[in-house]
Amino acid sequence: SELWSIFDYLMPGFLYGYETFKKDLEIPIAKNHDEEATACLKKMVSPFILRRLKQEVLKDLPEKLEETRFARMEDKQQKLYDAQVVHMRKLLNEQNDENFQKNKMRVLAELTKIRQVCCDPTLYLENYSGGSAKREACIDLVRSAIAGEHKILLFSQFTSMLELLEEDLAAEKITYYKITGATSKE
Repeated sequence: SELWSIFDYLMPGFLYGYETFKKDLEIPIAKNHDEEATACLKKMVSPFILRRLKQEVLKDLPEKLEETRFARMEDKQQKLYDAQVVHMRKLLNEQNDENFQKNKMRVLAELTKIRQVCCDPTLYLENYSGGSAKREACIDLVRSAIAGEHKILLFSQFTSMLELLEEDLAAEKITYYKITGATSKE
């Protein structure tokens, strides 16, 4: 159905109306593994699909550069991290296999809290007043890249971390553009 939708946008009617496509191709392929229907669909769409192999693409790409940076937490952040790890260990040690299966979501929530403390404790605690090693290291990397006249693409799994970094960038008078799931395609 996704393939039909793409082709219907690009070439309306090429893969028939959706009901016909579904009856003649989608259901036979998806449910019955119909090789004849698969071959028919492949014959129809293959002239329009450019597929490049990984070996071909790799020739066009520069070498991947990867650098691991470590950021040492200050005492307050480290103590908070250690306390959260102790809490997590206690939670895990108190559970048997059956309880663990029931409480998987709670365990994931606790792991998320640990990750938040590592990024910036204010992601987890509103009244935290200490520093954030990762946030400070990130801004240092941004400053360094700008000094070298580079552009940066910065990712975070926490949109709230991006909001904190926005504050830091604004304070440094560094221009940026933020893209999240809430950003309109325009």
